Amino acid sequence: MADTAKADTYILVSCYRGPWNEVIWDKANPNFVDSLVSAGYSEQEAASVANYICRDPRLVNNPIALAKEVRSAMANAPRG
Repeated sequence: MADTAKADTYILVSCYRGPWNEVIWDKANPNFVDSLVSAGYSEQEAASVANYICRDPRLVNNPIALAKEVRSAMANAPRG
């Protein structure tokens, strides 16, 4: 996998959205942050990346764009 630092890294993307399509109370679920920490990010870096992803209105109900944005965010936010 050329787009990840470690080929065995698995990121579980999980966001709390509530019952809305609009971005209102959106935040990263702990398992999303934990998977980023397991991939080498500090707790603070992982929370920042995960919440950035979960608060992007373009990604709501768009799993392909969500996966692409996670890869891009990880490439642009090097592990600490």
